[in-house]
Amino acid sequence: MKRLTLLCWQSAIYWIWQERNKRLHNNQFRAPDAIIRLITCQITDRISSYRLKSLIASSRYMQFWLSTET
Repeated sequence: MKRLTLLCWQSAIYWIWQERNKRLHNNQFRAPDAIIRLITCQITDRISSYRLKSLIASSRYMQFWLSTET
């Protein structure tokens, strides 16, 4: 699950930084719920892309991810 934790961390940092840059440079704002949806979609997509390398690991990651979603 270390890989999933790292993936969540990277995704959160990426989208928070994107939001920061939009606010500073373009004066555009997103709702916090929209950012959370972007993070969730990115993590789900990345886990799905692991299917090409390892179906078993991908299934485990997806099961764990979906069990933690609210």
